[in-house]
Amino acid sequence: MLGDFTAKTGMPWPQYYDGKFWKNDISTRFGIVSIPAMFLIDQEGKIVSTEARGPKLEAEVKRLLKL
Repeated sequence: MLGDFTAKTGMPWPQYYDGKFWKNDISTRFGIVSIPAMFLIDQEGKIVSTEARGPKLEAEVKRLLKL
């Protein structure tokens, strides 16, 4: 059902729902307390930042891309 909805609405990113709301494994593990949550991920798939926004995001992306 969730898969059908995300395909129909053009949401290609992974979806996760287990019915535990803010107490689910992913939100507690990564400290997610609101939606949308932002993750900056490096070329190796590691989370680099959950707080990079605006100028800080631009600086982090440039650093990761070695620009």
